[in-house]
Amino acid sequence: MSSPSSHPELSTPSSYPELSTPSSVTQMSSPLSDPMMSSPSFDTSTSYPSSSNVSQDKCFKYDVFISFRGEDTPRKFTDHLHAAFYRSGIFPFRDDEELRRGETISDQLIKAIEDSRSAVVVLSPNYASSSWCLGELMKILQCKKVLGQIVLPIFYNVEPTNVRQQKGGFGDAFNELAENQVDPMKVQEWREALTEVANLSGQDSMNFHEATLVERIVSDIHTKLGLSFSGIPSRLVGIEDRVREVEEALDINSEGLRSVGIVGMGGIGKTTLAWVVYERMVHLFNAGSFLENVRDVFEKEGIVFLQKQLLSQAGGSERIGSCHNAFEGVRLIRSRMRHSKVLIVLDDVDDISQVEYLVGDLHWFGPGSRIIITSRNKRMLNKVDHVHNVTPLSPEHALALFKENAFGANQSTSHELEKLCPSLCRRYGGHPLALKMVGRAFADRSEPEWYRDKDELLIAPMREILDRLRISYIGLDETARKVFHYTTCMFHGKKESYVEEVLSYLGLHPKVTLEVLKDNSLVYVSDGFIMVHYLISLLSRNSIHRDSLREPENQQMIISTTQWGDVLNEDMGSEATEGLHVQYYEGQAHPTWCSLPAISRLTKLRFLSVRGDRIEYQGELTSLSDEMIYLLWESYPWESLPQSFHPRDIRALLLASSCIRTLWYGQCFGELQELDLHDSKNLLLIPDLSKLPNLVILILQGCTNLIEVRCTTALHSMLRTIDLKGCTCLRFLPEAIEFPRLHDFVLSGCSSLEKFPEISGRMEKLNNLDLDETAISELPSSVNLLVGLKVLTARNCLKLQKLPSTLEKLESLEKLDLSGCSSLREIPKKLRRLSGLTEINWTARRITEFRTLMRRTEVAWSLLDSHLASFLVALLLFLVVKFYW
Repeated sequence: MSSPSSHPELSTPSSYPELSTPSSVTQMSSPLSDPMMSSPSFDTSTSYPSSSNVSQDKCFKYDVFISFRGEDTPRKFTDHLHAAFYRSGIFPFRDDEELRRGETISDQLIKAIEDSRSAVVVLSPNYASSSWCLGELMKILQCKKVLGQIVLPIFYNVEPTNVRQQKGGFGDAFNELAENQVDPMKVQEWREALTEVANLSGQDSMNFHEATLVERIVSDIHTKLGLSFSGIPSRLVGIEDRVREVEEALDINSEGLRSVGIVGMGGIGKTTLAWVVYERMVHLFNAGSFLENVRDVFEKEGIVFLQKQLLSQAGGSERIGSCHNAFEGVRLIRSRMRHSKVLIVLDDVDDISQVEYLVGDLHWFGPGSRIIITSRNKRMLNKVDHVHNVTPLSPEHALALFKENAFGANQSTSHELEKLCPSLCRRYGGHPLALKMVGRAFADRSEPEWYRDKDELLIAPMREILDRLRISYIGLDETARKVFHYTTCMFHGKKESYVEEVLSYLGLHPKVTLEVLKDNSLVYVSDGFIMVHYLISLLSRNSIHRDSLREPENQQMIISTTQWGDVLNEDMGSEATEGLHVQYYEGQAHPTWCSLPAISRLTKLRFLSVRGDRIEYQGELTSLSDEMIYLLWESYPWESLPQSFHPRDIRALLLASSCIRTLWYGQCFGELQELDLHDSKNLLLIPDLSKLPNLVILILQGCTNLIEVRCTTALHSMLRTIDLKGCTCLRFLPEAIEFPRLHDFVLSGCSSLEKFPEISGRMEKLNNLDLDETAISELPSSVNLLVGLKVLTARNCLKLQKLPSTLEKLESLEKLDLSGCSSLREIPKKLRRLSGLTEINWTARRITEFRTLMRRTEVAWSLLDSHLASFLVALLLFLVVKFYW
């Protein structure tokens, strides 16, 4: 039997171009460069039989075989159906009349049926009068059983019942053929085939106009095939839920216009997501257009080129040459498509004019049209109905994507390399492009190479990844770049309100600039906290490094890290330097070096951040800049700050895990708003809080040698947070306090603290007072001035003996936890009447009541024991008398 490819008559008719993908895709390259491609299989999420049911070893030449009776099926119907399949990217074979020779089906048609993934059988009134058509039908049903071929019957001007039972005009045509057939077994086989096909779910021409019928047939076949078109790998990672969400947002069943935006950082998978959605849905529209990489094309070719591309793909090719300028392009797009149901994707938009000249206000198109726009900048999507934010892959999907690219789908790996993969994946935070490129860098490498050349293998992919991400950075103005560097280097994981407050000290308009960074997918906010992806922080450091090499005399920010081969030395920095970030990153092979004389020379330094536990210092720190606004120095290795350090405007002093004993000698830090010395084990003394009138946050958690916190004036109007948790030697607090803005007061674990201060004024903002495991024996009666208190915990306060009756006046109290207070005998009686109090934990009371009950039980048993004999005698006499009489 000859192959169909050797027969010209079996190839695509000359009236149509030879395509295996939609015409709307022909002018764009497949977005293979976008990530999220590789393994686990892509689920089409359809209830229909899919191509997975067909033999996995079968290679199909055609997507659909059309079987019809030419003499009573209008030529235009099959022509329109054939053309509609092409437009939707479904490659059809049509059983043309000229292929029919003789009484039996030809070998060419048998081969064509076998080479088709599905079949459309147009059952017209005279279909059953042709032995040829019935032969095709029997072969199609055989392929359905053997190969899992999908079969869709079309009842064209016939009743399904008449086909099933061979009645009416359809039955008359069949009977006429049967009378001339000498083989009764053949007639029976035809009858069974007609009955079987009529029992299948199909389309009835009597229910629809012809154009609608063609559209439904194409849609049905497309859905049942679950096609994976060229340009889209059949195996994708972690995309199913994203596709489902975008498709739900598009709401394809509604007749109105609808638009969806897809936003996310560079390389996160926006293009891939839009492409998959487009390919799954384009068959439902009259026309479609996928304009890939609009930003680049716009920059190189201009908007008119993009308009022509859109017109060519979705508006027909006639008179495109008449589009000479953008305004003419707008007119042509509106006039050609105002009545068409179209699906248009604008990929990677970075200028609002691109949207305006290509899709206008998103209402230029016919009912049911859908527009998808992808961008890194959320402001480009202000007019869309729904915005889908593409987030990083889950750890499981990230690992699968990395391993697919590093080892391939079928390669076995050693146990040691399997253990190394998760650590490599975590570094890239679920970023698909990074995982894909880094995985490929390790592909075909031996196990020794993985360990020996790991850092070298990462250089090339990281350079390309950062170049991709840099596009968003390049579009920032100078102020936004400065805010970007400060935020990514110093404020990851900090409250957004706090970051805005600190940056405002520099006059950087943080509310506006942070919105710009969020819009450009450079930072994001989670539960009120600023979050920065690892690759974005890497971009920031790399950009600072590049700028310093280009203009060393004007560098405003210095990053010192061995990751870039930088060592802060005495030649670095200048009068222009405002920020310095020194950090040891987990996993570095060597410590980060830092020259202290160089820091001393930076007299205009306003932001200093030193992080990490493996930093080796050279020289001596003689001074710090008096221009300092923000000083963060983890594990500060000296007992005090330089005596020459007089920062007039410092707002944040963060010296966690430091060796500080006394904070300063006579310096005035009057503008200080945040003081954090947590886990500074040597700290003995802090300044009088009244000397820090603007202090908002005081964190001294874990300062185990701190003895006293002083405030010579009871009133401090700015404090919002005081955290003294675990200060085991703390014995003295101010005699009286009035902190009207205080929200949280944490004293848990202050096991030497015996007295809680008097409250000298109303404190309406205090929500949480934590006294767990302190040595406090009683609370002052002035506690009723904590009118805003919601949670009071005093767990395991073993010396707490009583609570003041004024506690009953705390109407805002919701939770009172006194569990483990073994010395506490009672609580105010009216406390339980507080309407808001929903939880009281008082273990000691339950223990006391239990012990009282046990004592009473013991007395009862002792009495019973002493009078047991007389009691039993009396009972016996009573029973004898009663029953005898």
